[in-house]
Amino acid sequence: MKKTILTVKKDLYINFTTIGIVSSIIIGLIIIGICGIYTDGEGRTFNCISIFSTYNKTELLQMHLMGETVFLNVLESLAPYGMMLAAFSFAFGMYAEKQNKTTKYVIYRTGIKRYVISKALLAFISSVFVMGIIAIICAIYIHGRFPSISEADSEFIEFKMQGSGYSDTGRKLNLVSQMGFGAAYLYGIFGMMLYGGLCASIGFIVYALTKDIYFNICLPFFVGYGQNVLVNYFIFNKPEIGRKIQNTGYLSYYLRIPYNEKRLLVNLLIFVGLWVLAIVINIAKIRSVKDYGGDL
Repeated sequence: MKKTILTVKKDLYINFTTIGIVSSIIIGLIIIGICGIYTDGEGRTFNCISIFSTYNKTELLQMHLMGETVFLNVLESLAPYGMMLAAFSFAFGMYAEKQNKTTKYVIYRTGIKRYVISKALLAFISSVFVMGIIAIICAIYIHGRFPSISEADSEFIEFKMQGSGYSDTGRKLNLVSQMGFGAAYLYGIFGMMLYGGLCASIGFIVYALTKDIYFNICLPFFVGYGQNVLVNYFIFNKPEIGRKIQNTGYLSYYLRIPYNEKRLLVNLLIFVGLWVLAIVINIAKIRSVKDYGGDL
């Protein structure tokens, strides 16, 4: 146990140093405007930067862009980029260890199980930390720039949007009004961290199979971005299919977890199951390589 803790502490130190170096660059690029475009309740598209300069409450009301809804929409747009940052910090540390040919030594000192568990904790903590920090920064910034949604505002917007075919923002507005002031920000931060932890488990499985640093860095981004494009396409052309896709792992799905306890339980089981699978696959992969005398 002591060896595992020491290994995790050492890995985290290296990992957070890497995060510190690259985070300002990547987050800066995101804020400049590459964070993507999302769709509001009436099918109009917005870049995150274009909405940050909007102050007029009447205009915001017409655009369905009150504070909490802006926050939840921006998180959906930022998620693939956040996972790219998390994947970079994790994959870079693993790649450096491989290039320095210290992997066999570390495994010899700690054992295969301790080694894999420490790396799994590293991937999990890194992803949750990065996604949580991104969500907190967005929450502080948006809360200071946009008025909060009142119950009357949300009821008016939801009524206006009935039958429009674009109900995702309406559901968020209704949820925000039920949760009360400030709760939507905590809700979004929790959803973002959960999304990060889930993606990290998938990335950890992929890393065991490929060992390719560039593939592991780019995969979370392309999966998230591709899903964004696909969902928007179906929402505009076939709304029913679009909503079904949204309910199969899209970030907005995780942001709606708390009002359905069964859905929360199912997601937690999937979450734990994926991490157990990731650890088992990595242990099996390392043992197979060692048995055949391959390079770790």
